[in-house]
Amino acid sequence: MFSRSSMLAMPYLMALWVAYASAVNLDDYRYVCSYDSKHGKQWKGALNPQRQFVPAQGSTPPSGDCKCSQGSPPRFSCETESPIKNSPLPAVGDVYCATDNQCKK
Repeated sequence: MFSRSSMLAMPYLMALWVAYASAVNLDDYRYVCSYDSKHGKQWKGALNPQRQFVPAQGSTPPSGDCKCSQGSPPRFSCETESPIKNSPLPAVGDVYCATDNQCKK
């Protein structure tokens, strides 16, 4: 079924795959942005290490249990059991994660 040389290459290929998967890490996407045709790109806040949304204005404390999910750009979502309190995010619109507060997609 598999030749000896392909069996020897399997651990190497698995190590490469793990390295690639960790390099494309969603932890780099900490900034939360929104886009709409009226206002364009806007930085709304960031995720802290506890996965809580921290508003850019800093007027409300961190809240929610949120994450950035795979996509291009990564999508922002929060658990329904732990929503953001006093959310500045639009109810309708494009909310996504970015690597900086300039909101580059």
